[in-house]
Amino acid sequence: MNAPILIPAIFSQFRDLNLITLIQNLRQGRVARGDWLANGRLCPLAHGAADSKIVGGCDDAIDAVCIKPLASQFLNLWDGALLSDAALLTELNILWRERRADADAVQGVLTAPVETTAEIL
Repeated sequence: MNAPILIPAIFSQFRDLNLITLIQNLRQGRVARGDWLANGRLCPLAHGAADSKIVGGCDDAIDAVCIKPLASQFLNLWDGALLSDAALLTELNILWRERRADADAVQGVLTAPVETTAEIL
């Protein structure tokens, strides 16, 4: 599975705050490779962990994000430096823009004026 297909399959499950934090950390060069936690930096998958205790163990962190088969494929690309920070950031920005467009569309539906028709008695 190639990265442009793999990344949305994994990271679309992240909560908004986790996803935007990962995007910011990638922009600032603060994401770990080869470890879940290294020098105060988290692996991209660890950014999606629901609990900081989970980050301590690789298997637990993979299970926590419910993507075990995809996670190992991603980690092979990420830790093997076959996927650059810039490439991951590009794919995550696409995912974030899609998520924002969906939210804007729903907000538009929720705030649209309700058309009423006069009832003929």
